[in-house]
Amino acid sequence: MTEDTSPNLRKFLESDDPAMVMMGLSMAKGSAKASNEVLGMVLGLYLFHDDNDIRSLAKTTFGKSAPSDLRKTVKNYWQAEYRTTVWIWNGWMQKMVLDIEDAGINTTYILARGLMSLKDTEEVDEARFKILDMLGKRNLSVSHLTVRSSLKNLISTKKWGYKHRENVEAASKILEELDS
Repeated sequence: MTEDTSPNLRKFLESDDPAMVMMGLSMAKGSAKASNEVLGMVLGLYLFHDDNDIRSLAKTTFGKSAPSDLRKTVKNYWQAEYRTTVWIWNGWMQKMVLDIEDAGINTTYILARGLMSLKDTEEVDEARFKILDMLGKRNLSVSHLTVRSSLKNLISTKKWGYKHRENVEAASKILEELDS
C-alpha cells in the first residue's frame, strides 16, 4: 500500500456506511502490505464492529494482511463472544493491547472501537474509564475520525450526569489534545 492510498483507505474504514467499510476492507485485503495503522483499524473492526459481515471480512483481511506473530497474539487472546463483555477490560484486554503495540500496531482505533461497543449499563462505567485511560496514554498524532466520534458521543450523552463525570472529563481532555 502506498502512502497516497492510506488517507483514502482510512476514510473508507472509518465510514458510518457499512458498504463503504466493506469496500475499504476489500481494498485493504487486496493491498500487498498494510501499514501498521491500517492493520490496527482492520483489527478494531474485526474485534468490535456491530455488523457481523464487517467483522467477518475484517477477520479475513486481518488474516491475510497481518504477520504471523500478530495473528498468533490475537488468536491467543480473542474469542468472538468477548466483543460485548465488560470483564475483558479488567486487565486482560490491556495486556492484549500492549502485546499488539509491541508488534508495532497502532491500537488507538482498537480502543475507540472497544469504547463504542460497550452498551449503556451501570457496569460499563469502570470499563469505559479504563479504555479512556489507555487512549489518553496513546500517541494520538494521527487523529482518527472514529476516536473523535466515540469521544464526542460519550461527552454529549445527557444520561451520564454527575455520576460519570470522570469519564466525561477524561474524554474531554483527550479531545482537547486531538484539537491542539
